[in-house]
Amino acid sequence: MDYSAQRQFAVEPTAKVELALTTLVIGNVGRWIAEGRMLVSLDDVHFSDLESLKPELLDKIDPGLVLSPLFADSFDAIDIAQHLFALDYKGRYRVIGENLPNIDMIRQEVRAQAFGLDFDILSLPPNLSKKS
Repeated sequence: MDYSAQRQFAVEPTAKVELALTTLVIGNVGRWIAEGRMLVSLDDVHFSDLESLKPELLDKIDPGLVLSPLFADSFDAIDIAQHLFALDYKGRYRVIGENLPNIDMIRQEVRAQAFGLDFDILSLPPNLSKKS
């Protein structure tokens, strides 16, 4: 593609791209609130704990993306993956982890427990500003 074609595409896109997905964040909501963490209030972002992850919730908000930590106090990614699989969830499930040593092994294990679920890992580098 020559420069003029690239410029034309950038100025006049031929298709509208849907960027926003309704997102469900699964975690220890009670703990987050007790710690004073602010849960973002957005139309397309919802928060839930694992116990509230039921068919009614998925039907109501219809998330295209589910996010969770790899590990929480009372569950881990495998618990959520199995739960989503049992609920016949068809969207994406992504785990957020920091400084994970073997991402491929984790990915394979979770996928094996919920075969066919669209699962992947968002790996963050270690937070160097944290004091040990």
